[in-house]
Order: sequence, then structure tokens, then C-alpha cells
Amino acid sequence: MMQSLLGLVAFAAVAVVMSENRGKISLKLVTAAMGLQLVLGLLLLKFERVRQGFLLRICQSRQPGNHDRRFGDHGPGAAG
Repeated sequence: MMQSLLGLVAFAAVAVVMSENRGKISLKLVTAAMGLQLVLGLLLLKFERVRQGFLLRICQSRQPGNHDRRFGDHGPGAAG
């Protein structure tokens, strides 16, 4: 738990250090995003049905014929 928290803080620190305009960083947005990450992680870890549904959705999207429209014919799983 502590290692994960440290990783999250380190990731945010690197983002702040590399930012060109630190004054425009929205603490509210960053906090909301990290909270959402925490909730999603807890849901996936604690509830088997959520985990199965999430994994099923990933597997279905990787099947031939299910193309990701964002990549056109050049995305993952495209022939050639």
C-alpha cells in the first residue's frame, strides 16, 4: 500500500517538475483523477464481478473483426 502511494506521489511530482506552466495545474482536477484511479482500483480488487466484466470487455475488444476506429486499419491487430 505504501509503495503504491509513494509511486503515485512520485508520478505527480515528475509531472509537476516537467510542466512548463506550473501555475495552470488544477489541484482539483489532479485530486479528482487520483480519486477516480483509487475507486477503479478498489472496485477491480474487491469485486470479482467487476474484474470479470472488465477483463471480458478487454478480451472482446481484442477479437478479430472488432477494430478500434481511432486507429483506422493501422491499429493493434491490423493485418500488414
